[in-house]
Amino acid sequence: MTQHVEPPTHIEGRHLVDLRLQLQSLLRHDPEIHLDCSNVLQLSPAGQALLVGAARAARRQGGRLHLDAPSPQMRRALRSTGLHHLLPVGQAVVSGSAAAV
Repeated sequence: MTQHVEPPTHIEGRHLVDLRLQLQSLLRHDPEIHLDCSNVLQLSPAGQALLVGAARAARRQGGRLHLDAPSPQMRRALRSTGLHHLLPVGQAVVSGSAAAV
């Protein structure tokens, strides 16, 4: 069963703790996670590290962390750091229920 998550618009600061806890909880049940990134306006370096860590945890469990429909701002952040090579980036949001953080 694939998990769908809608992260906060700003993946930084105080939002990181909530997102980290949500991803850790989801990974305990299923390592296949889709993040609807269409509304993400800002991705801090700490947010990037969080996503890399979650992706690595998912891979260790045989799954993947997918970044679906990243906003232009998020795409720029991923490209400027080279993370678009490490994190699977999709064009469309996969249908299903999304849990907002």
